[in-house]
Amino acid sequence: MLFAGVLIEGGITGYDSNTLTGGMGARYLGIGPSTKYTQDVVTVSMRLTSVQNGEVLINVSVTKTIVSTGDHISMFRFIDMGTKALEIESGTTANEPVNYAVRTAIEQCVLEMVKEGERKGIWHYKGEAS
Repeated sequence: MLFAGVLIEGGITGYDSNTLTGGMGARYLGIGPSTKYTQDVVTVSMRLTSVQNGEVLINVSVTKTIVSTGDHISMFRFIDMGTKALEIESGTTANEPVNYAVRTAIEQCVLEMVKEGERKGIWHYKGEAS
């Protein structure tokens, strides 16, 4: 077995919900559309440590936003002099998968680590052949 010269470790260091929320809508005569959105942020950190002396050679951190949106249309009316109410709603919501966002953040963190290692002269790599 070969000796491992460095150790790569990391993890999710933060998950913040509802960092940004909002929306808008309008109704005329009780009928109208509305749109809402929310944004979460996940933070992933990684570091490269020398096994020989414990020195942290590279430390990177990446954030990724996770967006959810919802579109709705509704109708609200009073019928027969206010004795009956009619309400109809329809809509859809789209949520970015959290697992995909976390994986994307991890991949970005690895890419930033490779770039930082190249910049510091820890390693050299060849790009794709053109």
